[in-house]
Amino acid sequence: MELPRPLLAALARLRTAQKHLSRCTKGSQNREKARSKIAKMHQRVIDIRTDFLQKLSTQLVHENQVIFVETLRIKNMLKNRRLARAISDAGFGDFIRMLEYKCKWYGRTLI
Repeated sequence: MELPRPLLAALARLRTAQKHLSRCTKGSQNREKARSKIAKMHQRVIDIRTDFLQKLSTQLVHENQVIFVETLRIKNMLKNRRLARAISDAGFGDFIRMLEYKCKWYGRTLI
C-alpha cells in the first residue's frame, strides 16, 4: 500500500509561506494572516496523515485476528538526518498506537 506523503507534498508551499511570514512586520495584520495560513497548512498535513492511518489500521484489524508488529526504535531512527523527515511523515508511532487500541476494541491480538 502506498503511503501518502502529505508533508513532502506541502513542503514547497510551506517554505514559501514561511519566507513570507519571516518578512512581515511583527505585530501586523498581514503577519497574523500569514501565521494562520501556515498553521492551516500544517493542520492539513496532520489531517491527511491521520485519516490514512485510521483507515489503514481499521482495515488491518477487520481483516486479521492476529497482527504482528516489529518493535521499532523510532527515537533512534529519527537521529539519522537523511531518514528523519520521511519517518516523521509516515507516522509510525501513531499507527502502532492506533493498532493497539483498535485491537483491544475489536478483540484482536497484537504482538
